[in-house]
Amino acid sequence: RENGFHRAHKSLSNPIDREHFCPSKNDEEKQKLKKRFGFSSHTVLYTGRLAEEKQIDVIVKAIANTQKSVPDISFAITGIGSSEKSLRGLTRKLGLERAVLFLGHVDKEILPLVYKASDIFVIMSTAESQSLSLMNAMASGLPVIGARARALPEYITPSNGIIVDVGDFMGLSREIIKLCTHPDYAHKLGDGGIATVREFSPSAIAKAWETIYNDVIWKHRE
Repeated sequence: RENGFHRAHKSLSNPIDREHFCPSKNDEEKQKLKKRFGFSSHTVLYTGRLAEEKQIDVIVKAIANTQKSVPDISFAITGIGSSEKSLRGLTRKLGLERAVLFLGHVDKEILPLVYKASDIFVIMSTAESQSLSLMNAMASGLPVIGARARALPEYITPSNGIIVDVGDFMGLSREIIKLCTHPDYAHKLGDGGIATVREFSPSAIAKAWETIYNDVIWKHRE
């Protein structure tokens, strides 16, 4: 609108693969997956490109502080990118070699299992529009924490997650501790995330596209 576009318009979500990204069937399955990947009983997950604007270092710093209250906290990082070397250096500097797991590139068949084995999803990026990693976490029933930046607050609401200020690793740590020590609250947010992504199923998004095209066709005929 600011640049003169006054025609009808709307934002439309990407479809979310809820068939593969879904919660663990039961605690037994979750524990088996934790053992498979070497995850602790309180595992924070980040998935995606390792780049400076993703602010993954903020999460690493939060994990270091969280460890004082939750000794078995761990942080699983999937993906590759230009920030990997500096993140590994920060991990060593903070003495988190055993707590931070660099999983590298994860095949698409395995990625949903990594989500299932995790307990909390965190994204502190300042460069997101709609984050599919975030949506996949919600579909997997994980409580989510995100930065107050770009489009993340459009998807993270009090019913499915928590928003913290950009770069605020102490605030992030407090929220991680809260989720680790209040499992009922974490579970409630996880259920809220599942409800949120229902409207983004492939069939729902396809129907929305159908409606848009049909409207255009009928208006053209008129």
